[in-house]
Amino acid sequence: MIPEEKVREVAERLSIVEVVSDYVQLRRAGANFTGLCPFHAEKT
Repeated sequence: MIPEEKVREVAERLSIVEVVSDYVQLRRAGANFTGLCPFHAEKT
């Protein structure tokens, strides 16, 4: 398992939105972002 300290360090250095948006088209939904599942042909 990954140590909690490493998880915290990575989360502080990277924006999850920037990382995920390289692979999934994200749309703003209020204060959050939404995107379709990249693992199957989702349409919702």
